[in-house]
Amino acid sequence: MNKYKQIFLVGYLCFFFFILSITSLFLPLQESLTYDEPSKFEDGLAILSGKPSERGEIDLNKRNLAPISALNVLISKPFPEPIISKLAEGKIEFYDGRTYPYSKIYFSKLATLFASVILAIYVFCWGRQLYGIQAGFLALSLYILDPNIIAHSRLVTQDIFSACSIFIATYYFWNFLKFGGHKNAVLSMITFGIAQITRYSSIYLVVIYFALVIGFYSSTVVKLIKIRNFKSIF
Repeated sequence: MNKYKQIFLVGYLCFFFFILSITSLFLPLQESLTYDEPSKFEDGLAILSGKPSERGEIDLNKRNLAPISALNVLISKPFPEPIISKLAEGKIEFYDGRTYPYSKIYFSKLATLFASVILAIYVFCWGRQLYGIQAGFLALSLYILDPNIIAHSRLVTQDIFSACSIFIATYYFWNFLKFGGHKNAVLSMITFGIAQITRYSSIYLVVIYFALVIGFYSSTVVKLIKIRNFKSIF
């Protein structure tokens, strides 16, 4: 299979996934918002206002806001409220006293969906890199048809952002260990930093990195221990 055909098939599958995920957002019988989606949207508003501390003063549980929440709000801004308000009924009042139509939150779901598509592409790339083109398409197909992935790709939450950033950060760190190079090292550091702003629990990437290092170099370390060459280990 040539390169252009691979790109076409990956693009087609990702487009299919995009349509599959976005369909229910704009059907006459729309899905309702989950209980935490308005709260996450409100987090994004607080961050973009430049005064997230005010949100924490009102609600003590909101003192640790994930900066990535602002992305959902940003992507919903270009859509005019008079037009999108007709697509979903209802309004919601946030901590800043302003009222926003429910449809604003629906359009903010697009940010999560785009992140999920990016993750789908990297799932294909890593699968292909590990086991070949057929494995890549199998991994991509399993991803885009997973009901759990489809469901979370349409939510204004941090789950997909966190999964995407952690997966990509691990991918580039794995490439750095396997192939080396300044490019992989820089991309690994950048993606690690991005992962930290998606969710604070992403700090466990350090544990994943440590496990990967052990996996890559365990045989070499064992050999050095056998010959008592402890200096070379460090």
